[in-house]
Amino acid sequence: MQTLWDRALSAILAIAAVALASVLVHREFFQQPPTGERSRFEADWGQALSASHLLGDRSAPVAIVEFTDLECPFCRRFHSSLLKIRDRYPTEVSYSLIHYPLAQHAHSLAAARAAECADHAGKLPEALDVIFAQQDSLSNADWRWLARPLGLGADDRFASCVADTTTPPLVKAGLAVGSRMGIRGTPTVFVNGWRYAGTPSDTEIVRAIGDLLDGRAPYKGFPRSAMRAPAR
Repeated sequence: MQTLWDRALSAILAIAAVALASVLVHREFFQQPPTGERSRFEADWGQALSASHLLGDRSAPVAIVEFTDLECPFCRRFHSSLLKIRDRYPTEVSYSLIHYPLAQHAHSLAAARAAECADHAGKLPEALDVIFAQQDSLSNADWRWLARPLGLGADDRFASCVADTTTPPLVKAGLAVGSRMGIRGTPTVFVNGWRYAGTPSDTEIVRAIGDLLDGRAPYKGFPRSAMRAPAR
């Protein structure tokens, strides 16, 4: 009889241990504070702007700055979020892109070079859309394929540019400033200098933008001086 009781007690204790572990795992992985609340403000975030492409209104009160790798799947996902944000806030939010091709991505540097060539032709936003859409096929070594979807098939300068393997100055600048700022992965996102610990969700970044536009600090510790982005 004692043996049966011991077995029952052991089973109950095992079930309780599993239940407690489940609660702790749920709390750890599903009840963490939002990404922005686990992040910080960087007073020197403006140094990154000299290495960026500005898309949007120079006087926009909210500035999103992103270190991006065009072969990074998380960057592709965030790019989709940005398109929605830019449609929703056409004059209130600006976007600054900084090339930060990671060494582990074999085609990211070439993709950044191709995007720079597209920028010379006035087609950077379109190139970003195409490259992210074709991200799973970037192993194509001949980047002249990009000319057709950009309407640059007859542009010999574009064909010559994508054939050049020299790293463009702005890509070098992005890598240098990212290294100084301790960028370790992509996308690394800033909103008016608030550096996110991870990729912010659509809901979180829209909430932060709304708070800033309404004159509220989106996070504890967000400085009043950064409530409006400086004009560029």
